[in-house]
Amino acid sequence: MDKVNSGETPWTTVETIYRRRLEELLVTYGITVLTTGEIDTLARAWWRSGRGPTRSGHSASEASIHRHAPVPMRSFIGMVELARFAGLPWDCIITAENAR
Repeated sequence: MDKVNSGETPWTTVETIYRRRLEELLVTYGITVLTTGEIDTLARAWWRSGRGPTRSGHSASEASIHRHAPVPMRSFIGMVELARFAGLPWDCIITAENAR
């Protein structure tokens, strides 16, 4: 992101940055046995890095009072996938990607 933020490279999603870095690391460590699909899955593994498939312990009345809106340095789609995987009850997701 430093290169993107400094204007050295055009704006791009964090997924693209992570994917490029993963490909560089695979070459660096001589890993050549992965298929494109496996690399895609590995590149998106952090989408599933939540607390596991659980549900919020908030009651309906608490949910109507409190709003949940993370502001991560991850991409929007990555946070949506993380919320789905982990069962997170977010009302809104505001990401660096949204703000560019």
